[in-house]
Amino acid sequence: HSLTAMAVDYSNNSGVSELITVYLSSTSQIMPNLIYPGLTDRIEVTNAPVFSWHGVPNTNEYEIKIYKIENISDYYIILNEITTIEEDTSYIDLNNLIDLNNIINYDDVPIKQTFVTDTSYAIDFPLSDENSGFYWRVRGISDLGAETEWSDTWIFEISGPSPPIPSYPIDV
Repeated sequence: HSLTAMAVDYSNNSGVSELITVYLSSTSQIMPNLIYPGLTDRIEVTNAPVFSWHGVPNTNEYEIKIYKIENISDYYIILNEITTIEEDTSYIDLNNLIDLNNIINYDDVPIKQTFVTDTSYAIDFPLSDENSGFYWRVRGISDLGAETEWSDTWIFEISGPSPPIPSYPIDV
């Protein structure tokens, strides 16, 4: 892009800047923004959520990766760190304060990796039948094959079934 700026003061004096040229990459710091499951969501209704995100201009395909946190206690450690930051901050932008990239191992094999052309993905199998933690991220791919940066990484929990509650007193 080529730009010039023109300024006019109250006395009608004007000036024009020199012509400058700005080059922008087709994916300059643009990445999908995640919507659902949200950061730290606890999902109780389904164990196969529909993942969704805001799209990126000039992107015709998205790659989504979903990982399982193998040890639920590791999920709660991450959750506790996020909760502590929320409590200590009056205004919070979790994406800037918490770099989950330093906590999470992307060398792990995702439980699901796929490419879609929409800004949502309905996972085709149940993620878990018990309390389990997960993390996910998305990136866009243009028709020329240029990839955006990965989205922020968000964690969420699938909560397992509640234990049965006896409907009558039990003698112990």
